[in-house]
Amino acid sequence: MRGSHDVLLGDLFRHYAKFLDGVRAQANRLNEKSMEEWDRVSRGQAPER
Repeated sequence: MRGSHDVLLGDLFRHYAKFLDGVRAQANRLNEKSMEEWDRVSRGQAPER
């Protein structure tokens, strides 16, 4: 039974790692967009709506 338990845990870990990778990618996109907006406003341009 231990072998199948290890497989299930490994599968769960892979799904969780994939989920975290997606969350990290989304956070990076939001951060990049925020930095671009900060640059735009600091140059005196109107904030993007």
